[in-house]
Amino acid sequence: MKVTIRSARGHERCPVEGCKTSFSEKNAFACPVHNTFAFKVYIDVTGRKLEKGRFRIYHAPDGTALQLVSAIALKQQIAEQIKTNTFSPKRYQQAGQILKFKNYKRQYLEKMRERARRPQGSDGWLSLSSLEDIEKYHRNYLHIFDDCFMQDITKNTVKNYLDGLKNQSGELASNTIKRKIVNHLSHLLHWGHDQEDINKVPDLPAVKKDTRNINVLKQEQQNEVIDRVPKIHRPILKWAKETGRRVNEYRAMKVRDMSFKRGEYYIGGAFDKEVYKPFPKVKEKGHVAFPLSHELKAILKEVLKDRVYSPEDYVFINSESGKPYTQSVLDKIFTKARKKAGYKVTLNEFGRHSFAVQLLESGATYTQVAVALNNTAQVVEKNYSKWNVAEKAKIINMRNKKAKAV
Repeated sequence: MKVTIRSARGHERCPVEGCKTSFSEKNAFACPVHNTFAFKVYIDVTGRKLEKGRFRIYHAPDGTALQLVSAIALKQQIAEQIKTNTFSPKRYQQAGQILKFKNYKRQYLEKMRERARRPQGSDGWLSLSSLEDIEKYHRNYLHIFDDCFMQDITKNTVKNYLDGLKNQSGELASNTIKRKIVNHLSHLLHWGHDQEDINKVPDLPAVKKDTRNINVLKQEQQNEVIDRVPKIHRPILKWAKETGRRVNEYRAMKVRDMSFKRGEYYIGGAFDKEVYKPFPKVKEKGHVAFPLSHELKAILKEVLKDRVYSPEDYVFINSESGKPYTQSVLDKIFTKARKKAGYKVTLNEFGRHSFAVQLLESGATYTQVAVALNNTAQVVEKNYSKWNVAEKAKIINMRNKKAKAV
């Protein structure tokens, strides 16, 4: 592509009578004899990659009329963008300045909200919790880029922002927050690239993941917590202990998901911001069955006893409200009990993480634990490798055997 500055009046000449000087880039659009200048200039960009082979810029990026001095600086800027493949005509369109971050993110956020309204499992579906996270980070952290043009966001500008970033308490932000900022910013930039509004997505700084210790309990410690929960609320925590299911999954279990005849139960859906979303998320995948142990059957009989229910009714009902347990209510019930027991664990650590570690310590492989959790062996190994006593024992045994052989 080629970039030139031209007079807005075509072949404009010096207005002094008798002077034949034509304004052009060669004389910087000025008559050295009469000290006159071109009335108005524009930038002409030509090339086969452009939609109509030519694009003209009459305004500076801030929307003001293009003056000669600013045109010269802008020409150099555009030439550099062409060289680095970051030039986009849209950033120089005056109407709406659509490639300014604050304007472009409006389109992006509206698109994300539209995706969250789609039926679960459909193409492009976005969960309500994911949408809430996106909106929160754009509101609290990414507004710093509002006055930037999309293609002016570089690895260094992001890194400089992250280096001095503080959280809402005034302390230096954690790597977890920084990683989310980078992820959300990257998602927006890639979306812009998919819309063909951005030619090149910049490399963004890599942020190390915060190492967070997962706290787990042994079965007898879990029982100590359960014993401190009011009897009417114990069944749901017993189910968490025995199955290792995710909190939003066992809260959303329905009667139809249980089969005493086959001795199985299914994960038929989950709560997403207290809205029930049926599984499977992907239509091609079927429901995954899990065995109904004697302990689980006993829990089901306890919660369904003396109840009139239909297949669509939830298994675990908070008798105080007559509705399924909300995340906040269950958290309060659990937190109160675990504090009385003297343990510092989250609800997910009490159930899912403790369940996984107990299996590993009993000799189960990563693959076997992954099947029980309905996860992948790679994720299980990443999360729980430090607890895999059985795997460590195998390594030690192999070492001892080699030593004896020598």
